[in-house]
Amino acid sequence: EDFLVESYRKTYGVRACLLRFPNFFGEGDRHLERLVPSICEASAKQKELVIRTCLDGSTRQYIYVRDAARIVARCTLASIAKEPVWPTNHFGPPQVKTVGDVIRDVETVTGRRLNVKVLNLPGEVSRLSISDENFLNYPYTDWLPALDRTARWYQDQFSSVQP
Repeated sequence: EDFLVESYRKTYGVRACLLRFPNFFGEGDRHLERLVPSICEASAKQKELVIRTCLDGSTRQYIYVRDAARIVARCTLASIAKEPVWPTNHFGPPQVKTVGDVIRDVETVTGRRLNVKVLNLPGEVSRLSISDENFLNYPYTDWLPALDRTARWYQDQFSSVQP
């Protein structure tokens, strides 16, 4: 996909800006098979959390969805105004966490201990992160306050649903 966009940009002079982000997290994510939503769901419902991989050893990088939305909006507005925007941009905040880190952090912000079952299935990539080029000098939201807002959103969603 990146090559296609780059090809059109160079061949036809199409104004394009590629924005690359790590794993998103935040309010409104209904994909409960993903790590942060599944942990928040288990906490809100006080149910067993099943983790397919190991708790420690592999790391992931996270960006708060509101930060990503603001970055996209700023780049879009700059592009429309024909202001300089780098053609390729990596936004990688410093939140590099193991699965165990994310579980412990959700336990911290919710005050609830989780019952975790670890399957230790093979095939996990050991590190997924990107270098932060942040040409906007965007001030990323701190991890724990954003995770707290996220966990509270899930708590509100699941407290309004009858079993």
